Amino acid sequence: MQPTFRWEAAPDATGYRLQVATGPDFERLLLDTTVDPTTTYTLNQPLSPRTSDPLYWRVRAERPSGPTAWSAPQSFVATASTDTASPVQEARTSAGSALLWISIVVISFVATMILLFWAGAQIS
Repeated sequence: MQPTFRWEAAPDATGYRLQVATGPDFERLLLDTTVDPTTTYTLNQPLSPRTSDPLYWRVRAERPSGPTAWSAPQSFVATASTDTASPVQEARTSAGSALLWISIVVISFVATMILLFWAGAQIS
């Protein structure tokens, strides 16, 4: 299995550190590498012959002021085929997307409450 990992760019990043492990605690690493300042990385060799156990990956930005926190661990499962062993086409992580959706929900709720309050004040 030779997946391509993709992540969001971090401001001022001089590179990234990518880790792949057999568990979400990252105690048994299969890959621990530094990536040039790009937001994708494709493995050039298989990670593991196991095909049914989930693997976990995370990334962090390397900056002149020090590294960022690790991204949340993402899991993926590889399946083998007789012709190729690259079933994982893409693995992504984005804390920004989650924050965007949470922000939209909160803003929508607040706007709805303001409109309901304003409508109630207009009726009385």
